[in-house]
This record gives sequence, C-alpha cells and structure tokens, in this order.
Amino acid sequence: MSSVTTPQGIRVGNAIVEPMRNRITNGRKSKKVTSREMDVLMCLIDADSAVASREELMDSVWTDVIVNDDALTLAISRLRRAFADNPRQPEYIETIPKRGYRLLVPTEQVRGEEIKAGTSRVRRYRIGIAVLVIMLAFVTALFMLVRTEYEKVSDNGLSATNALVIDPE
Repeated sequence: MSSVTTPQGIRVGNAIVEPMRNRITNGRKSKKVTSREMDVLMCLIDADSAVASREELMDSVWTDVIVNDDALTLAISRLRRAFADNPRQPEYIETIPKRGYRLLVPTEQVRGEEIKAGTSRVRRYRIGIAVLVIMLAFVTALFMLVRTEYEKVSDNGLSATNALVIDPE
C-alpha cells in the first residue's frame, strides 16, 4: 500500500470507491467490502494500470497473517462482484495468467460533493422502491376489502346488480 494519505473517494471507471468506508458504489448499487478487499483494490489503483503481481498483493495486504493464494483469489472475486465485472470479459479487473492482476479503467480522486451525490441517488432509489412497495400493499389491501364486501353482499342472496340499485321511494 502506498504511504500517501487515503483519499475520501476515488472514481474507478463509472464507480465511486470510498476507501475509508469500505464501500463501492456502482450506479444504483452500493456494496460493502472487507478492509482486505479494499486494500487489494487500493494496491491495484496504486499500480496505475500496471500488472500487480500476486506476490506483491499478498505481501502488501496480508502482512500480519499467513494465507494461501485462495485469499487473494476470493478478494478479487468479491471486488469483481462489487463492480459487477465479468472475469471472462473484464471491464474493471483483468487477470494476467501466471503474473497477477491489472486495473483496466482510469481512476481519479473525487470531491466529497460527488460522493454525496452518488449516495443520495442510491438513497432516493431505495426510498422510491419502498414507496412503491407500500403503495402496492395499500392497493392490495383495498382490493381485498372490496372483494370481501362484494362476497358478503353476494352471500346474502342478492345479486351484485340488485345490491347497487337504490329504491326511488
């Protein structure tokens, strides 16, 4: 990992990465990652589109524990999931066989306002979905109530058309 202070946010392709919050926001989806996964991503960002070897990544991220290569493979897999990246046709993280990994997209630091705008879009989307679900539940409950009342009228021997006729007298 570099000795440079960790920025508040980094644009990685179309996604916003918040290293201090271990969060990757890509479009309307926001994913939490572990601190080790974020460290792997920061190493790839620091490599600036160059290949980061498996050994470099392992030595930089897992300094305090002994793990096998599967830990790195799992971290890369989870990062790909957070970016919605396909390993067979990568847009974000490319596997270089027998060598390591490389970040394919440009990166740039972002201001706090851009991060807030991205997270507020996600929040508005989630609120919209919640309102839609509540409205759907309300309409369903109303439908069930009307249906129950209609069945009560039908059970009393009245037809639906007779139940609605008002006697003019």
